[in-house]
Amino acid sequence: MSEIQSMTGFGGAENGVFSVEVRSVNHRYFDVIFRMPYFINRYEIELRKRLKDVFSRGRFEVNISVSPEKVSDIRVNEKLVAGIIESLKEIKKKFSVKGEIELALLTGFRDIVITENSSFDDDVLIQVFDQAVSRLYEMRVSEGSYIKGDLSEILKKIEIYVNDISNRSEGIIEKLRQRFTDRFNDLISNNPLDENRLLQEVLIMAERADISEELTRLKSHIKQFETIISTGGVIGRKLDFLLQEFLREANTIASKTSEYDIVSTIIDLKNEIEKLREQVQNIQ
Repeated sequence: MSEIQSMTGFGGAENGVFSVEVRSVNHRYFDVIFRMPYFINRYEIELRKRLKDVFSRGRFEVNISVSPEKVSDIRVNEKLVAGIIESLKEIKKKFSVKGEIELALLTGFRDIVITENSSFDDDVLIQVFDQAVSRLYEMRVSEGSYIKGDLSEILKKIEIYVNDISNRSEGIIEKLRQRFTDRFNDLISNNPLDENRLLQEVLIMAERADISEELTRLKSHIKQFETIISTGGVIGRKLDFLLQEFLREANTIASKTSEYDIVSTIIDLKNEIEKLREQVQNIQ
């Protein structure tokens, strides 16, 4: 059995050379944004791969900073700065742009600051990155266990509502027959009622109002849901699809019945299904 993971979490680590922070939030797919000094950009493919080996879904933000003491030579690319300033002056003149060219604007350009001879080994970055990822994993699993508990509690309520609807629907054919008979008696009080005709009409109405198949499928979906969350792993999309089927059956039942007690319970049932869907959106 694999753990259920939330897609929300944080993990951080540092080792005197690097400080690494990894955050994750809900996302339909796997997406990563790196924010780090340009001179370690060459590690991005390897770091992305290591992240992908641990997680399947989520939007990840990776922030990596380097201790200044570990960078032996920092200089400004003066030629590039001069070129950028001249270009910005031309833009200001051509488009009548007001304002001064500030330092904050210049530092946003790539390769303005050049860092050379960084004194660290490749393994130093990989190790601290893996440590941050491990802590993120622990948080996602911890949050996932809470979500699993909530899902189980909500599912119990759904099962109670489905069983209640099932019990209430058992006498629905007899109710329809009696209701239909009363209406016919009111309309043709002076004429005898054809019992065969009445039975035929009642059966047609009962077939249209029959919700036994929908209830059977709902009970099956509940068992499937229980099995999936017990198995764990990457289950978010699977549960989301299954809950669409929950709603489909609930809506069909609502459209087939006019019994107040059943309609009222269906409303409660759909509310609980929506609660499940909200929680499932945060599961990997």
